[in-house]
Amino acid sequence: MSGLPKGWVETTLGNVADLYQPKTISKSEMCETGEFQVFGANGIIGRYTDFNHQDSEVIITCRGATCGSVSMTPTLCWITGNAMVVHPDESIMSKRYLYHALKGAVDLRSTISGSAQPQITRTSLSPSRIPIAPRAEQDRIVAAIEEQFSRLDAAEASLRRAQRNVERMRRAVLASAFEGDWPTKPLGDLLSAPLSNGRSVPTAVAGFPVLRLTALRNRRIDLNERKIGAWTRTEALPFLVKRGDFFIARGNGSLALVGRGGLVDTEPDEVAYPDTMIRVRADAKYLQGTFLRLIWDSPQIRRQLECVARTTAGIYKVNQKDLGEIELPVPPLNQQHETVAQVDQQLSLVGSISTAIDHSLTRSSHLRRSILQQAFTGQLVPQDPNDEPASVLLERIASSQVPVRPVRKRGTVQ
Repeated sequence: MSGLPKGWVETTLGNVADLYQPKTISKSEMCETGEFQVFGANGIIGRYTDFNHQDSEVIITCRGATCGSVSMTPTLCWITGNAMVVHPDESIMSKRYLYHALKGAVDLRSTISGSAQPQITRTSLSPSRIPIAPRAEQDRIVAAIEEQFSRLDAAEASLRRAQRNVERMRRAVLASAFEGDWPTKPLGDLLSAPLSNGRSVPTAVAGFPVLRLTALRNRRIDLNERKIGAWTRTEALPFLVKRGDFFIARGNGSLALVGRGGLVDTEPDEVAYPDTMIRVRADAKYLQGTFLRLIWDSPQIRRQLECVARTTAGIYKVNQKDLGEIELPVPPLNQQHETVAQVDQQLSLVGSISTAIDHSLTRSSHLRRSILQQAFTGQLVPQDPNDEPASVLLERIASSQVPVRPVRKRGTVQ
């Protein structure tokens, strides 16, 4: 780092903190009645009868999908081996300062190795560069960061409550729109072609395009979400997507998402659909695709879908037979037109509110990064010329040769 404020120094993380991984304990060793929490890669993962830390510690997740995330543990907890403990010499650097610096001033991405199983090691983490402010200034920096973050926390909590209210509004719009005294018919009686599963094809460099399951988005099909499949156009012809097709997700790990549907409402280029989707072709004499798009997401239909969904190995699934028996209210076509127009207008308003909330949450995230950037370039709090420079602290520790490592309980990997 260049241009550090007066009195600051830059050094390696290994020079001012002890880095080590505690012993991993298995799920069988955990117990519901354990007095102490087990803190792992994804936060609290269980309870244990003993603890290996007597105070809060800064940890970095060092394995798996969340590799590189930074946390502060609760007191009196057991930290598993999926996390790297970063224990500073607190005469040089406070834990709270370290915690925020790791989030805002240290490039942890450069310490991650491996693609199939990302990991951070003590060897890769120790040379990481970290800015050290004078010890008194550190406390002022932490206080300023946490004061501003506290305000952002309150604002974000309010925004998330608003998000939940918007989702309730959306469900209420859909529920009320389809409560008319209309005759019902099973989906299977309203089709111009039988329900059809797609085909599973491996990814290839050359071949014919096929949609991904992620194409199902906001009750529509995003035709850009595709891959190249290892098959020919001739093989794909029975599975080509057409405008007006409606596709349903066959499976999902969440019961609330299985059976979600999306409409192809634009003219597609040639692309096929995969085995993770079931194609529905509504008979235009009875059922409009736009009406199906909306009603399929209504509470009335969701209740039926969740009742027929079956779970295998943690995955909920629906099949053609069950879908064909889903009862849909079928008003006359002119009423379908009117309902779609009214519901789309109301959902558009709800969507605008939701988008505004999302933008505010994104802005809050940017503000957090900006606060951290200011904090570790000396711009967040005023400097005091009477503060002892950080370089003096480092020289004193180096001359005393006092080990950083704290006294710990059993069960840690050195």
